[in-house]
Amino acid sequence: MGFKDELNKLRGSLTMAHAFLHDVETRQLDEPIQVWLKQLRKIAREADDVLDELAYEDLRRKVETQMRKKINDRALKFGLQQRVPTLPPLSRGSQATHSFVDSSQVVVREADVSKIIDLLIGSSTRQTFSIISIVGMGCLGKTTLAKSVCNNERTRNYFNKIMWVCVSENFYVQRILQEMLESLTGQTCDMKNRDAILEKIRNELEGKTYLLALDDVWDEDFRTWEDLRSSLLGINENKRSSILVTTRNENVAVVRATPHENRYHLMPLIDDECWAIIKNRAFQNSSIPQELEAIGRDIARGCVGVPLVANVIGGTMCNKRDIGEWVSLRDSPIWCSLKKNEGIVRVLKLSFDRLPSSSLKQCLAYCSNFPKDFMIDKEQLIQLWMAEGFLQQPEGNFQLAFEDIGNEYFNGLLSNSLLQDVEKDLLGCITGCKMHDLVHDLAQSIRTSETDNTMWYSLFSNSSFLHNVADFKGLRVLNFCDAYISSLSESIGRLKHLRYFDISNTRIDRLPKIHYSAVPFADIKIVDVPFSWKTS
Repeated sequence: MGFKDELNKLRGSLTMAHAFLHDVETRQLDEPIQVWLKQLRKIAREADDVLDELAYEDLRRKVETQMRKKINDRALKFGLQQRVPTLPPLSRGSQATHSFVDSSQVVVREADVSKIIDLLIGSSTRQTFSIISIVGMGCLGKTTLAKSVCNNERTRNYFNKIMWVCVSENFYVQRILQEMLESLTGQTCDMKNRDAILEKIRNELEGKTYLLALDDVWDEDFRTWEDLRSSLLGINENKRSSILVTTRNENVAVVRATPHENRYHLMPLIDDECWAIIKNRAFQNSSIPQELEAIGRDIARGCVGVPLVANVIGGTMCNKRDIGEWVSLRDSPIWCSLKKNEGIVRVLKLSFDRLPSSSLKQCLAYCSNFPKDFMIDKEQLIQLWMAEGFLQQPEGNFQLAFEDIGNEYFNGLLSNSLLQDVEKDLLGCITGCKMHDLVHDLAQSIRTSETDNTMWYSLFSNSSFLHNVADFKGLRVLNFCDAYISSLSESIGRLKHLRYFDISNTRIDRLPKIHYSAVPFADIKIVDVPFSWKTS
């Protein structure tokens, strides 16, 4: 068997392996088989890399052959006898897309919104700024409620300026002040001096009332809260300003500083509201068979008033009309432990397991590369999926652009509530999204368990790997965006599989010498390189 036959055999085997992996994704398998499948995935990835290298080598030889022809033509023109020998060329040798279901429709807690606005306005004349805290268990919709309050017409008419800061687990006052300034100006804040930042904020808020929303606060240390509080006291003396806090924990410092009458305990949804979410997501505008509605209401009761669970269930059962599937879901053991976060994760895992392809599952797991509460840029995410080779042409439609496939994948994850909190442009087009913390935890655990070497695909903003980056032979993405680095290792030029290279918002002012004979740069997306930059 010649090289061409071996290459075709490898391509055929890889196609069969991908088809087999796709076929077994939704099956319940024993642990030994799971281990074997993990090994098969690893072999399939290595085979992908081999074909990638062969495609590159084919391209390199073509270019080399063309260059030799040009050199020989010039040699003959000048009467030179020595010719460059010609190299022999190398031999050449199903997935469904997803319909988008708008998951942005949420149950708006109008009564809760009205009560919280009453608290904000009623408390804002008593002191320099008042504090209102929304307290409740995870996944109840505290962030969504706070956004509804901030976007309400009454709120916008009362406060001159509204700022939103996602605090999360690290209550870092410097970062909070920077994000306050960014929220006010709409521009990235690169300033490091706190006094200078405070002066800028002071100028923006002079003579104005403001509402500062601090989302997802965890810190219990009174010292950090007092640090922020003292900074805010010096910014503005208008007594109509307020701070709105969301948190799961009533023991966080800012909540303990909140008067009891200003602590708003968010309650779970009622069963009818959960059913409204499931019905909207699963059936959209179509009629609901009576026998399915009875089962659906039973499932809604099992959601224990958690909106995220209802959204995920509705997305999972979208367009499903088989009564057996609904009964199976209703009788599932996942409902037994749903009052704890572990139970909610089991529901999320159920939604993940029912995704229609292994490629889509890879795309979700990959999103855990981004930090929690990070606003993921949709266009960048799709480019990264393309670079990693996750996007597969649908069967029978091999002319579909990969960007369009990426859009379908993105919409599929959004429809299943595995991505959320979308941002839209002025035309209403989605430009970004976030992952819920628990979805992020699930995606991260899947990525860790599925990949023997978590550095196989990507390096995200970790300058400690710069000097030995060439050790990661299969690396396809280098993302140093916002990393505090000023130079790049020339070893980057030896990464044969690199497809995405982001060095935006760094201190780098010069690209390293690129060995074009080693890297197929025609296929690489290099992000945000200023026109003035030079190569060594």
